[in-house]
Amino acid sequence: MRVGMALLTLSFLTMPAQADMKLIQLTADQTHRMSEVWDGQFRALDGSRYDTSAFYESSRTTFSAAGVFAYSITPRLTALMPFTADAGYQSLLYQAAPGLELGLGVLWSEANWSLGLVGRSLTRVGGRVTEQACQDSINRQFHCGTGLPWTDYQTRQPTLDRSATLSFQLRF
Repeated sequence: MRVGMALLTLSFLTMPAQADMKLIQLTADQTHRMSEVWDGQFRALDGSRYDTSAFYESSRTTFSAAGVFAYSITPRLTALMPFTADAGYQSLLYQAAPGLELGLGVLWSEANWSLGLVGRSLTRVGGRVTEQACQDSINRQFHCGTGLPWTDYQTRQPTLDRSATLSFQLRF
C-alpha cells in the first residue's frame, strides 16, 4: 500500500520544436515505491495473532520521484524516457537498496494530430531487497512479516511492473 502526499508535481506539456533534453514531468514524495514492505501482522499456526510492525518501520526518511525526460529528435519526432527513482528503505529486518527504473517511448506530432507509444519500467538498476529473521524463545528462526519458518521463506525481490501506452490525439 502506498501512502503519502505528493511533495512536488511539475508538468510542462509544451516544448519548443528545437529543444534538447528537457524534464517535462516530475512527481516526488516521501514514499518507498520499488518494493512492498511487510506490515508485520501475522497469525501463528496455533491461531495467535502477532504484531511485529515495529521491526518494519523505516529508520530513515523515504523518498521517491517519477518523471519523464523528452528529447526532440526532429521538429515532429520526440523521444521520451520515463523514470522512477527510489532512495531505498531501511528498517531493522527489511532493507531495500536505492534503485532506478527506466522506460522508453516516442511521440510523432503533426499539425492537427499526434501519436505516441511509451513503455514504462522496462529495466531496473539497484533496488535489491535483503531481510533478517526473527528468533523465538527456543532459538527457532522465523519471518516476522509472515510467521513462516525462516527455512521455508524466500525474500521477494521487486518485479518490474512493465506497461505500454499507445495514445492518439486529434486537435480540431
